[in-house]
Amino acid sequence: MQPSERDNKNQVETKKNLSDTVSASIREVTAYNVGDPKQNLGNPCISANGENICAALNLGFKRCAANFVPFGTQLYIAHYGVCTVTDRMNRRYRNRVDIAMKVTEKDKALQFGLKRLKVTILESSDQKSKIPAVYAFK
Repeated sequence: MQPSERDNKNQVETKKNLSDTVSASIREVTAYNVGDPKQNLGNPCISANGENICAALNLGFKRCAANFVPFGTQLYIAHYGVCTVTDRMNRRYRNRVDIAMKVTEKDKALQFGLKRLKVTILESSDQKSKIPAVYAFK
């Protein structure tokens, strides 16, 4: 399954070709629900890098949390696709990826559970300028 480009009228999220990889490894992958104060610290819609992650998901962008790469890094997760790292996890999860899902998708996140999947770090020289972030503070 190849990652594909997703157009949202005026916003395009760049996705790299899988040949542009930094490294790949089998990692634990879980899912969490943004917007749920029981699953997030602080404002449940604001990710660790300051993005309104609820708005990003509503626009159709895939977001995830990981501690082993910088913000803005794109990860290709087997059987899921490409997500952009905009959030962090508890520091005890150094090598895990947590896929962000909408607050209305609690059953989907629970069903996802804990999986061991191939995670590929995609290379980009200036990712931050290519990946639109959704900043909508109230």
